[in-house]
Amino acid sequence: MAKGKTFKQRFLSLLVTILMVAAMVVPSVPTYAAVADKIDVGQPSYDAVSGTMTYSNCLGTGANLYKSIVINFTSVRTNGEKAVLPTNMAGFTYETKLSTDGTYVINIPEGKNLVDIAAYIRKIKFLNCQNSSQKINFSIGRDIVRYMTFYSEDTGHYYQFIKFDHKLGGAAGKADGTGKTWQYGSWEYSYYTALDMQYEGLQGYLVTVSSIQEDFFIYQTSNEIGWMGGTRMNHGASDTKNGIPYYKTFTEPSGASDNAIGYWYWSCGPDVNVNGGKFLNAVKGTDALMRTADSNGMYNNWNSGEPNNSNVEFAMTTLKIGTGWSTGARSGKINSSSPYYKASGYSWNDISSTNMAQYGSSSVTDYTSTGFFVEYGDAVTGLTEAGQKAKTNFEFKTTTQPLSHIWNLYSPAGSDTIKMFCSAADPKCSYFATNESTLGVTIDMNIKTADVPYDGKVYNSATIDGDIAIKSAAGAANTTISPIKYFKVDGAGIYSGGQQLAGPPTDIGYYYAEVDVSVKNTKLASNTVTAKAVSTFKIYDPDADYAVDSLNNKQYSKEEVPYQRKVTSSTAYSDLQVVLATSSDTLSMYKIAEMPWNDSENTLNKIAWVPEVQEWISTSGYSKSAATPYDLANGKASSSTISAFYKDMLQNKGGVIVDSEGNATGLLQDLVVNNSPSQYNSMADVYVDAEGAEVASSADGATRYAVKFDNINYGIYAILAKAGSSSYAVTVAAVYPQQSGPQGNFFVQDMFTVYIKEVEPTIDKYINDAKEDIAEINNTDDPIEFRIDFQLPEYKDRLTSGEGSGYQLYFEDIMANGFTLLEGGDHDLKLYYLYEDEGEMKPELITQNGIPTSSPYKFTASPVSGSNGLTMDKAGDQIDYTNIITKNSDLVGNYYNRRENVRIFNDFIVENQEDGSLKIRIDFDEPALRAWKYNLKTTEQREPLGFRLVYYAYLDADAKINTNANSNIAYVYYEKDSSGGSMTEMHDAVYAYTYGLNIIKIDGSASERAYLAGAQFKLYKEVLGNLSPEEIEVIEADHENYYVLPGEGDASDRYFKKVVMDNGVFTQGSTGEFDTLVSVGNDKGITAHGLADGKYILVETKAPSGYNELAEDIYFEINRLTEDEEQLKTTDKSLVWFREMSDDYDATNPETAVINQNACISIDVYNYQGLTLPSTGGIGILLFVIIGTVLMGTVILIMLNRRRMEDNF
Repeated sequence: MAKGKTFKQRFLSLLVTILMVAAMVVPSVPTYAAVADKIDVGQPSYDAVSGTMTYSNCLGTGANLYKSIVINFTSVRTNGEKAVLPTNMAGFTYETKLSTDGTYVINIPEGKNLVDIAAYIRKIKFLNCQNSSQKINFSIGRDIVRYMTFYSEDTGHYYQFIKFDHKLGGAAGKADGTGKTWQYGSWEYSYYTALDMQYEGLQGYLVTVSSIQEDFFIYQTSNEIGWMGGTRMNHGASDTKNGIPYYKTFTEPSGASDNAIGYWYWSCGPDVNVNGGKFLNAVKGTDALMRTADSNGMYNNWNSGEPNNSNVEFAMTTLKIGTGWSTGARSGKINSSSPYYKASGYSWNDISSTNMAQYGSSSVTDYTSTGFFVEYGDAVTGLTEAGQKAKTNFEFKTTTQPLSHIWNLYSPAGSDTIKMFCSAADPKCSYFATNESTLGVTIDMNIKTADVPYDGKVYNSATIDGDIAIKSAAGAANTTISPIKYFKVDGAGIYSGGQQLAGPPTDIGYYYAEVDVSVKNTKLASNTVTAKAVSTFKIYDPDADYAVDSLNNKQYSKEEVPYQRKVTSSTAYSDLQVVLATSSDTLSMYKIAEMPWNDSENTLNKIAWVPEVQEWISTSGYSKSAATPYDLANGKASSSTISAFYKDMLQNKGGVIVDSEGNATGLLQDLVVNNSPSQYNSMADVYVDAEGAEVASSADGATRYAVKFDNINYGIYAILAKAGSSSYAVTVAAVYPQQSGPQGNFFVQDMFTVYIKEVEPTIDKYINDAKEDIAEINNTDDPIEFRIDFQLPEYKDRLTSGEGSGYQLYFEDIMANGFTLLEGGDHDLKLYYLYEDEGEMKPELITQNGIPTSSPYKFTASPVSGSNGLTMDKAGDQIDYTNIITKNSDLVGNYYNRRENVRIFNDFIVENQEDGSLKIRIDFDEPALRAWKYNLKTTEQREPLGFRLVYYAYLDADAKINTNANSNIAYVYYEKDSSGGSMTEMHDAVYAYTYGLNIIKIDGSASERAYLAGAQFKLYKEVLGNLSPEEIEVIEADHENYYVLPGEGDASDRYFKKVVMDNGVFTQGSTGEFDTLVSVGNDKGITAHGLADGKYILVETKAPSGYNELAEDIYFEINRLTEDEEQLKTTDKSLVWFREMSDDYDATNPETAVINQNACISIDVYNYQGLTLPSTGGIGILLFVIIGTVLMGTVILIMLNRRRMEDNF
């Protein structure tokens, strides 16, 4: 007969059913794997101007909080090294009472994560470190630091100084092994207390000293008087504690006549194992005993006359007074010439074991012990890694030697001295200095020359000094010093370019001598540093005193160079002619620098900015780059810097002409409108006829050609020209003599001529319509678009020739290693010209297969077929031929012209460079380009205003993370001015950034940290944008390539696409695609670089052998920084880093952003043996499964038991 279930049976059955259903329906929510706690101080940087070193590359990750930082120099500081801590970072407390000038304790009461601590370290300034062998130790701990703490690189030991606090004067004593209690503050109290202390997993003991380096380090870092481990008491049996030997008991001498054991010995520490610790074989010190101890290698540093056993003294302290013994202990070890010598005195002293004073009390003297030194030198035995960590105050310790292994040379441009940052006697090294400064101890190598009168002999006045010292310090095999090279130049003070000579010169002229030095770093074999020194000189005619051109290997007479005249107090002026671009041009002119005559010196002053300009510069961004006019001369500044400087000063708002509101400042006088105070005698227009000859303005066919300023004072003048309402580029006229004659007199030409530039070159480059962007490597489906808009310079006065004074012009684009050019179809390189149409800039494609042509006039120095001799006739309508001939009249009769049908530019050059970069180059034919533009303007009413180059590329496996190395720079190269001189350039750069994923696979079942190899993962990235129903249907059916994350509540499902990436880390999976990540068995894990910003899910598809797969997939985010976050959180205001996901993030407050400063997300993934356990902190369904299984088993047992009971009835 069937029986119904009891209430208890029905309840238990229902409970089991509920739990089983819950276990099946509760979703496994992806959880974010916390970033591991890591800190790396990185390589330091050195600023030679301020003389400071900073760890500007220090990076930290992780969210756990730490409460202390201890920073100390780990060796004796011989150069005055010290740190300057930041004072403006909340939450960090500099503990001055626990710190010295060599050790810095910073407590963080509320705790900070390693990201914030790294930010604090980046702001610390280290002084006097540029030539130091010093190492710096950073220890970061979870607990507050309560004692002075030091670390010595020489011994590898930690040291602490424990103060006797006067507030604890009545504190309890310390018992020894026999139960005897020793008085608080006594030597024995300190001895037994030290043996009970541990630090960083190391065993403590009262300090012992075995070398001068250790001795001085302890004193210098603490500057305190304290108990040391030396004594002469009788001792009991020895023992060890965690590997450290020590004596268990001591018996104090009964009186002054009791010599106790009869010698001084170290009572604890490793020295106990060496001759029982003995270091002085007597109770009292003498010269003879000190010499004997020295000769036996037993280090002593007793004060003069100590130990003396005055008043029953048998315990040992440091001492602040005294100069040491004249022989033995101090002589030859810490004498006045030693780097360890202290004029104030420092040595050891013997006193009674209770001769102490509480720290801060009025009883402290120069010899009373105010604390004791604890040394930690051997690991506590028998502790696991977890046990070690539990015993230590600090979680992270890193010791860096920032200034070793890197030789550096420095020589400012034009300097006659090369500085190598080291000491010849003890070579140490320094980081590269970007500016000239006093760099501490260096080796200087000089090249010296002298001006000599012409005597027809070979020049022999160049010498090198310091080359032997450099070779000695760096090693002859690592050093290359070139022979002296000689170059001939056009004038005084020029130290670059010119004609290199086969040997020393003999003729009159200007020259410079040059020597190059290269040093190979022995520890960094790939790093070779170079520098050169130069020295200018001249060979002059001792009887000459005329213009500098007379020195160019010819001996002109004064009559043969009338266009150059000597400058005197009454002739300190010249004429200035400003050649117009069109006859209707209007001018404004401002004096921005002056070079007045100095009556007291009877010569000209140096050129200097006028006060109004100097004041503007001092408050602008040009205070360093344009401090004086010389900073913009002789190639010291780039053309783009010079162009931007004059444009900002004279044309933009906030300059000296127009204020930030757009109103005239009135600071500078327009000399065209009002010549007051007088800077020139008169101003007049210059007219020419059809033949180019100068005529009166009323003459037939007269055309306004230029504006001439007579007798203008020396200085620099800025000319702003307009054609109607359209402004030209700023024209700068440097009207002053820049060279002097052999006797120191200035010579100058009577007329300076400048030309209004028709077009100023410009260049703007963009990556995906921005200056920086984020990209994923190998992404050919969505490639990077590079766009460069550039405008080429033009001069209407130029002779349009490919020879002689021909105008050179080309465009170049350099794409760094890490990019691959994408070609074919819509992604081919395309060049457009830009024109304006109804106020809108429009591009028109120029196809490479049909490069436009034109028929300009070409000029040659010799007759060719179809050419005509150059005459003053107007030669055509395509160019302003009259202006050209007028300004180049000396070419008439020497040049020939003809029209040629030529392309406006040559075929694109696309070629790989040796460094892995890619170069794109376009060489323009300037006369053809000018004629082509003229044709477009007259036939199609289109005026080309510039060009646009568009091409596509993608990041490849060579792309870098956490750097600006993925750069792309475009250049326009052109002649510097209308004189056909040297080339210069303008450029613009853009940057691409990509990120990384680091996976460390950890054995969660191991008692000690262990790493697992062989786990396989696939990575999925969220698909953004609105998907159509058809697309969703395809995605949901494709389980191989997509991951569907069900939405919670009313939220929509989210879709993730599998990441396929051939970056050298992803391996080929079952489909043959590079879609699988495989773990490795070490603490570095695997790092896959090349990820873009987005939301990701990491799925473990195969667990290591013997381990269960993860219960949950791992969700993480790489978020693009907002503009405010870039400005606030990154050092170079870029996308080099990204924002991690955080519950506390507020998009309106950039301060809340958690920045990943490694540009790499780091995930620790745990696998377990046995039951499947969660890997990243979430409980998933595991808890429900376990509870359900246990309850189900319990119910089954109850039911079976009841069935048996029923069957018995």
